[in-house]
Amino acid sequence: MPDHVVEVMKRSVNRRWELAGLRLGFEEDIDAFIGDKVDMGPFQLGYRSLSREHGPSVAAERMGLESPVRQMVPENSSDAESPGTK
Repeated sequence: MPDHVVEVMKRSVNRRWELAGLRLGFEEDIDAFIGDKVDMGPFQLGYRSLSREHGPSVAAERMGLESPVRQMVPENSSDAESPGTK
């Protein structure tokens, strides 16, 4: 395959993404994500502060956040039976 074929295909794909609005959508999503990380609101600042001082579990509990992981792990995992030990 000639070398220029890959370059032409890349330009074609990029042009189609631009026409479909995907490129602008990606740029907007990335800008929003960066903005959320850089310009944190009071909730994020409070969580980060508590997390640094007391750990993420305490911060989540004090902020009233539910963790789906917490629901999957038994409270006292040392008492949980291992598979095949009955």
